[in-house]
Amino acid sequence: MKYKLIHFKHIKIHSLLFFLLLLILNFLNLQAQDRKKLEADKARIEKEIKSLNNQLNKAQKEKNTSKNQLALIKKKVQEREKLIKNINEQITILSQEIDYTQKGINQLHLQIDSLKSEYAKIIRMLYKQKDKNSLLVLIYNSHDFNQAYQRMRFFKEYNAYRKMQADQIKKKESELENVNRKLENQKTDQAKLLAEEQQQKQRLSREQTQTQKSINSMQQQEQKISAELKKKREQSRQLNRQIEKIIAEEVRKRQEEKLARERAAAAARAKAKAKATAKTSKSAASPETVVVPKEKYIIASTPEEIELSNSFINNKGKLPWPVEKGAILTPYGEYTHAESHGKNFNNGITILTNQGSSVRSIFDGVVSSIWPGPNGQNVVIIAHGEFMTVYTNLEKVMVKVGNNVRTRQIIGIVSDTPENKQSEMAFQIWRAKTSINPAIWLAPMR
Repeated sequence: MKYKLIHFKHIKIHSLLFFLLLLILNFLNLQAQDRKKLEADKARIEKEIKSLNNQLNKAQKEKNTSKNQLALIKKKVQEREKLIKNINEQITILSQEIDYTQKGINQLHLQIDSLKSEYAKIIRMLYKQKDKNSLLVLIYNSHDFNQAYQRMRFFKEYNAYRKMQADQIKKKESELENVNRKLENQKTDQAKLLAEEQQQKQRLSREQTQTQKSINSMQQQEQKISAELKKKREQSRQLNRQIEKIIAEEVRKRQEEKLARERAAAAARAKAKAKATAKTSKSAASPETVVVPKEKYIIASTPEEIELSNSFINNKGKLPWPVEKGAILTPYGEYTHAESHGKNFNNGITILTNQGSSVRSIFDGVVSSIWPGPNGQNVVIIAHGEFMTVYTNLEKVMVKVGNNVRTRQIIGIVSDTPENKQSEMAFQIWRAKTSINPAIWLAPMR
């Protein structure tokens, strides 16, 4: 009976400790799931940082500090902060795992101590009563066969119980060894995460310094760019004033020439009429062929100029571009400047083209003017009867004033832009003193 009470007491203690251990293991499983999610997030963040580094390196190779670079650096700092936060969360979970693992170890120690204590009590009790409680003595002193059988059965079950106790002690000691290994691995992981956290904090500090440097550099660049833009806007205004002045002067001269021709023609007709009246003969010289303009022209007066003007009009929407490849950067008319947000008026179109592109005359004509613009680059004006075309920002000019040019004939080379691999040129079309939209006169760019 005494042995049965000891056995029941041991089972009760063992069950309670086993239940506590199950709770700890269940908590550790949940914590492990959280850690796996955090590790997946950590891998994703590290991949994002790597991608941002590649983009940043590419941006640095292509140009100096820019808004894109600054945005990439700021994004990388944000991702680095997320990574540090992720690592901190992993460290917190791992610390909790270590704490609960240590509690599990303590519970295992209690179970082993309890098992060993009970086992020791049984051994001591058996030792003290080894003579009077020996199997042979008990069987010999039995009152009958049934009592002898029950005593033999008890000894057999008790020996099995002792063996089970010894096996449980070994099993718990093995569990303890495994949990101790797990604890060591957790501590190793924690140490690695702490080291990585420190490393990521150092990188974050460098990136924050880099961000500040980039902001300072950007501010300096913006001041420089702002000054350059102001200078370019002023040069553009000066150029437009120059073009308008030269066009006006060209129109004035052409009008004077037209008026002089008309007066000379009127005088010649009056003289011919007087001479014809004085003659009695009805025979007269065949009349001179006159080209009649399609519409009223302001400056085109000679038959050649009128014919050229008519032909220019007939080619509206089919005229070739002044460069082989290009795109309209700023359209004709009023527009809002991207940087200054001020209102401006473009007398033509600004074309973005490749560096070193050849500039071509869009139609047959005569070079009427060449002069250096405000930025030091050349401006060429070509007359096409009633119409004039203007080509700006030419680094090299291949024609002279008075030269006749043909459609698509190269007249110069566009100036390079140091900041990038593309160049800009302003192109204008004038009808006498009025600028017109080149986009509706040029053929679509292929």
